[in-house]
Amino acid sequence: MDPLVLRLLLAAKQQDLAALRQLHALIELVTQIGDAVHHLQRERGLSNLVMYTPQTSFQIQLNDQAKLVDQALENTARVIQTIMSSGYISAARLQTSIALALQSSFDLAEIRKSVQRYQFRQEVSQTPCEHYSVLIRLWLDVVIEAAGLSVSAQVSRSVLSLIYLLQAKEYAGQERAWGVIAFSGKAAGGELAERLQVLGQSQHDALQALWPAIDAESCLQYRPYFEQDNGQQYAELKQLMLGLCLHSQASPTLAELWYQSASQRIDVLHSMLEPVKANLEQQLTNSKQTYDKEQRVLQHHRSEPAGIVADDVPPLIPSASKYPEQASLLHLLREQSHYISSIEAELCNARIAVQELKIIQRAKLLLIDQHQLTEQQAHHQLQKLAMDMQETLAEVAEQVVEKLACHKKKSAKST
Repeated sequence: MDPLVLRLLLAAKQQDLAALRQLHALIELVTQIGDAVHHLQRERGLSNLVMYTPQTSFQIQLNDQAKLVDQALENTARVIQTIMSSGYISAARLQTSIALALQSSFDLAEIRKSVQRYQFRQEVSQTPCEHYSVLIRLWLDVVIEAAGLSVSAQVSRSVLSLIYLLQAKEYAGQERAWGVIAFSGKAAGGELAERLQVLGQSQHDALQALWPAIDAESCLQYRPYFEQDNGQQYAELKQLMLGLCLHSQASPTLAELWYQSASQRIDVLHSMLEPVKANLEQQLTNSKQTYDKEQRVLQHHRSEPAGIVADDVPPLIPSASKYPEQASLLHLLREQSHYISSIEAELCNARIAVQELKIIQRAKLLLIDQHQLTEQQAHHQLQKLAMDMQETLAEVAEQVVEKLACHKKKSAKST
């Protein structure tokens, strides 16, 4: 084989190996963030129980949960440190998202202090719950950015299913936290009822997006639980909760029961992370085996003598019997070329789905920033626009981004 051709082929394969290393890093990152987000969601709900209910026993649970959160965030930071020091991920947008999430995590100590202050003064506030939600959203943004970098269509789909699942869990977690406030009767009834209704609908939408994205066995196992729960305690308490909001009434003794019932639902959602993680880990194992095999081929060819004269160069299409090493390399590269061609369209579709999630997130952030809305209100506004315009949520979000971004630029110029 011509030395120049060999060098070019080896360089191409090295790029593929670099992509595999990035794939390993992304899978490890998103699975670790999923664990950290779960613990943060539980701490948020317990914080509201501590502030809004008379029971003092929740303080011990909150303290224990805070330790779990700290450990999960330390593990996440350790994974990020390893990834960054290895240089496997250099995408600027992902690095920025990670930096924002890490920096905001440093504010967690102050959020906890504010909960303690309100508890000591026997006061209540919705601010800590909002701050927890912002922090969780920033970590979910990291997962969305990571999904867009995958070079594997299968991994992109798996990470996409993880995103839908984490979103459904987050809406369920916020519903759990705000439901405690609803039962306490210590918040504006109509506004809180609307928030809870939006969270319920958003949770439903995320689950509807999730079912086609996960494997058939998991869908068959879990979907009935969320579509046949009308007679369960959770549904009954939810209806009672909304009624209390609309009529400005309270039932604080039911707050603990609601928390436990909502937590059971969230725990089922959390258990769904296991098959998604197992799928990602299996892909990680497969890609590592591929990496090891290809690395051995590369190392063999790197170790070949460099001083090959023209007469000794094998033909471009080598004979498998005379030049088995070159033939194996060329076969490997042809297989990879065919694989890349076959998944190109599939990978493009997966990335479009991730891009739609990113544009929806950006639209919500602009609405929050320019109109002082909560995240639930921003999401609800996008949903309403989509229904009125008979367009998809992503299409409406793109129009909102263009309009608000243009308005923001004009305002900046005028000042």
